[in-house]
Amino acid sequence: MLTCKEVAARASRHLDDDLPPLDRAQFRMHLTMCKLCARYMAQMTTTVGMLPAAVTQEQLDSAVEDQVMARLAAVQRPDVAAHLVPAGSAFPAAERPAPRALRVLGEALLIGLAGLAAWEIFARIAAPVLLGFALDPRTLIDAALGIAGPEAIVVHLCTGLLLFPLAFLLVARPLARLLAPVLPWWGVAGVFGLILWVFSGYVVASLMGGLPAFFGFGAVAWASLVGHGALALSMGAAAHLRRATA
Repeated sequence: MLTCKEVAARASRHLDDDLPPLDRAQFRMHLTMCKLCARYMAQMTTTVGMLPAAVTQEQLDSAVEDQVMARLAAVQRPDVAAHLVPAGSAFPAAERPAPRALRVLGEALLIGLAGLAAWEIFARIAAPVLLGFALDPRTLIDAALGIAGPEAIVVHLCTGLLLFPLAFLLVARPLARLLAPVLPWWGVAGVFGLILWVFSGYVVASLMGGLPAFFGFGAVAWASLVGHGALALSMGAAAHLRRATA
């Protein structure tokens, strides 16, 4: 089977349908197994589609070639290019992409901060005004885990900044793309907020903490539903905005 470098070298001929049958079959087989090369070819196809239909390869002068390369640089992702070009030969170290784990962690912290801010605004500012009481997760953490004081605050922050956003990015959103691809971002976030409410009100409060399920379906339960919904929708909005502006 062709290597990634061989795929890059044959990309133009593949687009021109100028590969021998055996090379063409090996080329396509490689694309089915290598997501980065498949993405690279999709970007190449997009770039070719930007050219006027009447322009042929023989008619491209140096000015047009420069324009094509500029457009390719605008749409090509560095992680794809770095995959196809030996390290250090095309991209300076400062331009090489960060490992995926670090990118996911950074995005999780970003959307987690948005979600936690929404929770705190509702739980500590809106809830006392509307309901006459604040939502304090330390009570639930103490009941379920036996952790109180500053340690409970640390657990709360780690949950809001890492656990919930990572679950949204790595579990909820991929499952939504697989099972309900037409569901908008706010629909995915809304369902995720409902799941968080069930997790808090049943798994943590009842199964782990020994409290009545969903806090006996009193005012605290419905305030918790609103709070977790606001948290999830804020995370979803932040993730959607980040992707739209990336």
